[in-house]
Amino acid sequence: MKLPWRTPGPDGIRCVAARTILHVTPPIGFNLFVLLQGMTQHDIGYVAKMATPMFLIMVVMVFILIAAPELATWLPENMRAALGG
Repeated sequence: MKLPWRTPGPDGIRCVAARTILHVTPPIGFNLFVLLQGMTQHDIGYVAKMATPMFLIMVVMVFILIAAPELATWLPENMRAALGG
């Protein structure tokens, strides 16, 4: 069975992870502003404080992907092998 997708390289996955961090942190912080527009009654300081643990997890994830890039493609490669692609 030929699968319709390619396994993304580790550079692409690191880029997406880094851009995700960008959307949470100022000055861009688009996701924080979306939350503040209508989903919560809290101020930006409270929302940013609550987002800090997730931000730190994402930063650690990016450093792990930099140190061991083969982890980024391990799951897609194993799924492709299991499905016969």
